[in-house]
Amino acid sequence: MLKKTYVDLSHVQPKKPQNPIHMPRMIYDYTKSRLERASTDPARFVRKLKNAEKVLLPYELEMLKKWLDYYTSQKPELKDFVFAH
Repeated sequence: MLKKTYVDLSHVQPKKPQNPIHMPRMIYDYTKSRLERASTDPARFVRKLKNAEKVLLPYELEMLKKWLDYYTSQKPELKDFVFAH
């Protein structure tokens, strides 16, 4: 018969939560990949961009704006749609 053993965890300190800016969220990367795939159709691109505004956190939106500035510099046909919505 097995003897029950108990582990005393009272001495363990909880970890401090990480700074959210340094914690990667997969939704940000997923949003960027969806925007890249939708970049061939401007109407679809705008829909994905509006959706991104709903799901991303404020700091992620700032990062996305910087990325969009870079990305649309390579695709000038999308630049008007990015800042128009």
